[in-house]
Amino acid sequence: MSLNPVVRKNTKGIYSIRYKGKELFPDQAVENRIKSRIQNYQIQNKSLIFVPSPLLFTGFEHLLSEIGPDNHIFCVEIDQNLMSLSCEYSSAQFLDSSQITYIRTDTKNGILKTIHGLGPWNFRTVQMLSIGKGYSLFPSQYKEMFSAASHFIQQYWQNKMTLIHMGNLWIKNIFRNLEFFRVESALSSIKTGKPVIVAGAGESLEASLPLIKKNRNKIFLISVDTALSALTLSGLSPDLVVVMETQLINLKDFIGQDLSKTIIVSDLSSHPCIHRLGYRKSLFFLSRFSDSAFISRLKGLLPGLDIFPALGSVGVAAVQCALEITSSSIFLSGLDFSYSLGKSHSRGTPPHYRTLHSANRFSGLGNYQSCVQRPLLKVADKNGEPCITDLILHSYARELTNLIYKRENVYDLRAKGLSLGIDNTHRDKDLQRLLKNKPPVHIDNKNISQGDHNKIIHFIENEISIIQRIIKTGKEYIQGKTHGVIPSALIEDLRTCDYIYISFPDPPPLPKQEIGFIKRAVISAEWYFTQLGQILSRLG
Repeated sequence: MSLNPVVRKNTKGIYSIRYKGKELFPDQAVENRIKSRIQNYQIQNKSLIFVPSPLLFTGFEHLLSEIGPDNHIFCVEIDQNLMSLSCEYSSAQFLDSSQITYIRTDTKNGILKTIHGLGPWNFRTVQMLSIGKGYSLFPSQYKEMFSAASHFIQQYWQNKMTLIHMGNLWIKNIFRNLEFFRVESALSSIKTGKPVIVAGAGESLEASLPLIKKNRNKIFLISVDTALSALTLSGLSPDLVVVMETQLINLKDFIGQDLSKTIIVSDLSSHPCIHRLGYRKSLFFLSRFSDSAFISRLKGLLPGLDIFPALGSVGVAAVQCALEITSSSIFLSGLDFSYSLGKSHSRGTPPHYRTLHSANRFSGLGNYQSCVQRPLLKVADKNGEPCITDLILHSYARELTNLIYKRENVYDLRAKGLSLGIDNTHRDKDLQRLLKNKPPVHIDNKNISQGDHNKIIHFIENEISIIQRIIKTGKEYIQGKTHGVIPSALIEDLRTCDYIYISFPDPPPLPKQEIGFIKRAVISAEWYFTQLGQILSRLG
């Protein structure tokens, strides 16, 4: 068997390719079938067409004539020998086409990096078109690449819609939370050598509570905010509670809770109400919900601030916190990302209490309304049994699976829930085997220099000054005082304070040098000027 692909050309000018014992391009009949498949292919508008192993680009003449300017063809080859052959024998018409991107990669990261360069905002979906037998050499890898590409585009639009609805509130909360840095520390100020248990609010928490209670003195217990009441109901006080909720409703998770011995770790974009409760210590991290220049400037103001990727779920963020503070074993419970119909959370959590409070003669027990607010998915759980989830929870499970991929110190305490690709340890003897005597948690109670009150005041004053310039210069342009020319200083100020248009639906690149965009930016700047003025008055 030849280690390199063998290419032959018959008297009719038809190529045949033999490689690794397979005829990848054997005859005219196959070529005709490929062309027929392309002719019958339904191309959606603004789609990225994923083509694994295009070989000699057979049928691409018709494909290029069928696709519109909003479509793009993304060709991927895993095998270097086939890539070399393809580049040698294929027409420059395809290799140099602006509507075709052709790469060789054997990793999902290579796929995602390329799509990021193409601009995910240019596409609404990803379609796969397999036109040759080169796909059969690496079918599972190509499927994973296609799945990763589809998820990347889907996640981009989910994040974009969330940013449109929540972006201004996140930025406002960040500014409001800055005042607490004068006495608070960053997450990186604590470390523990103890094994860590991360408690989510899913149903599987109930079965884990006896194990957690039995081994409480041997572990460092992290809870998501919604699971706090379920833990305290069982006599468990967590060492650390993770908060990400942006709105005031988050206070319901803390009603009647004693936080005097608890560390609160919250996203800097979460609602500041939590920091007015009595707690042992409050720490911060920040989710990078956008590639905003503002976040980079925040990092300069608060150099000790931990920046997390946009994880979406407080449960996933809690696991990220555990990974930051320990190198010991980490056990997961209650992070199910699935539920039983009528029961979305563990007993003892606020959603469960609300279900009990609302039950009457006409409406029985069961939180069915919240369970069906999103389209349901019926999938197999970690045990192979059918379970109910939805698109959002399923995407959170994927995020967590990617986060803990190949981490040998993360274990699964859950009796059920979506698979996370980690080892099960829900039996007591398994847990005992992994728990070892470890040094206690270390908490650095020194204030962090980035929390200097004067630095924060100066930072906000500078933001207000730039916003004032944007309002003044923007109005001058709108009123025609700049003779129809957008001042370069205005564009530069908008790039600096890019949070002003963080919730705009416009695709990159931003800011747009259009009068409609400038008008909206000035209106947004006026809103931020009011908000930052109020925050500064409280700080002063």
